[in-house]
Amino acid sequence: MHKYSSTIMTTTVHQFHLLLTFKDYLMKKSTLCAITLATIPGIASADTIFGIYAGVGSWQSEFSGTFNTFTAANINVENDLGIDDGSNNVLWVALEHPLPLIPNIKLKSTDIEISGEKTLSSSINFNNVPLNSGDSVTTELDLTHTDATFYYEILDNWISIDVGFTLRQFDGSLMLTGTDSITIDETIPLGYVMGKFELPFSGFYAGFEANAIGIGDNNVTDITATLGYESSLRIGAELGYRVINVTLEDAANLDTDLDISGIYIAATLHI
Repeated sequence: MHKYSSTIMTTTVHQFHLLLTFKDYLMKKSTLCAITLATIPGIASADTIFGIYAGVGSWQSEFSGTFNTFTAANINVENDLGIDDGSNNVLWVALEHPLPLIPNIKLKSTDIEISGEKTLSSSINFNNVPLNSGDSVTTELDLTHTDATFYYEILDNWISIDVGFTLRQFDGSLMLTGTDSITIDETIPLGYVMGKFELPFSGFYAGFEANAIGIGDNNVTDITATLGYESSLRIGAELGYRVINVTLEDAANLDTDLDISGIYIAATLHI
């Protein structure tokens, strides 16, 4: 926690500056949309005519687990490749509306790019390239992904519950020194649920968000627990812990059992 403090504080100040600029832009857009929607019969009387939720944050994550190709035994990302921790940018925006049957939508981008360097303690064969014991190997791992979540609000009061589904598009790669890059280009459907409890009249809240799917030996879970505060200006902050587990067989020519976890901090706004 201590080694991330200066990075987190610097990132957070920058995030609030971006959000204030973004807020001015969204206020103009949301005002126009609200006026337009108010002219449609049956919509103007809704409690929430139009809502935008946005956030930008930094996720300080640690990596553990293994992967292999058809030509390699299990390769440990920490012990064999020197991949340990990294700082990842997270950005999201959600649009909520009162139109029946049409789901709300949330777009979320998680930028995961990390590298590691390690002297091999034993020989491995990766992507048909032999790497010998004593070789210095540099690894570039990119698990950047974008989520498009479609959801309905089951409850929307001091207790909120959303349910729906997510389409997660991975746009990444894996490369070891002297080997060809393996492209990670996969779209995965996930079930989605979000729960939040607001402490009345205080601005404080606690919540969780979960995306998950399991088909046979293939499982992906992404769970976030959050504590947050929203001011009367509708600008706030969140502190939480996020855990991603990916267990896949023969996806992008890889068998993967990977865990990514760590704390995150974010600046938020609600219009």
